[in-house]
Amino acid sequence: MATSGIYYLNAPSLASATSVFDDASLTTISADGYYAEGVIVRQQLDGVLLPQQICPSYIPFDASVSAVSSATCCLLGETETYYSPSGIINLGDTITTDSCATTTLEEGFYRASGSISGGNDWFEVNSFGVVIAIGNCPATSATLSWTFTDTDLVGTMDLYVNGIIVESRSASSSGTYTVYEDDVIGVVATATGCTSPSDTANAICLGIINDSSCLVSSTTLTSTLYTVLNTDLGTTLNLDIFTSCDAGCL
Repeated sequence: MATSGIYYLNAPSLASATSVFDDASLTTISADGYYAEGVIVRQQLDGVLLPQQICPSYIPFDASVSAVSSATCCLLGETETYYSPSGIINLGDTITTDSCATTTLEEGFYRASGSISGGNDWFEVNSFGVVIAIGNCPATSATLSWTFTDTDLVGTMDLYVNGIIVESRSASSSGTYTVYEDDVIGVVATATGCTSPSDTANAICLGIINDSSCLVSSTTLTSTLYTVLNTDLGTTLNLDIFTSCDAGCL
């Protein structure tokens, strides 16, 4: 385990020193332990520095502070910098708090999205700083994938989430929108100006909402509502909206 802090040497550098001291007057020898300067690491034993070692070049990555469980660490921001042999965390890796790999990471769970093999979100280390488990955080959102098909150039579509228009279209188009548990999704679709022989205006929703409206000449569908469920998180919700003029109701 490395010793960190402000220390003093009896030589210009750690490489040429014989001991590490706690005071500038070099009267109090520092505690035994490992001391690093740049890529040089030396162990002090019984007040004397042992021959130098060239430290390995571990790669930094961002992660959270330690947590007591994977669920807890998934709620944390990645505010700290730690080090691993390759910068990508794998089972069996030793994780350290310095690039010279002299201080191992405290036992616990850590979030490090984007830095763990297999696209995982968190890792666990034991008391030796060795990675013993990796895993994914629960999904917190779903993707709403929507399409609007205006067959006869007679329609408009407003997509609502929680009573607010998030997409408004007057021509065929498509897109995605991120939604969360308990969000409420709805559609208002209008078809107008239908004339004989295709004088029936149709407005239809298919997918997570199945609803329709048809009237002669024009119609407006104010759809039923869909509430995003916990089981929807991490999935794609499909919603297809159609407006057209036809010979009858579809």
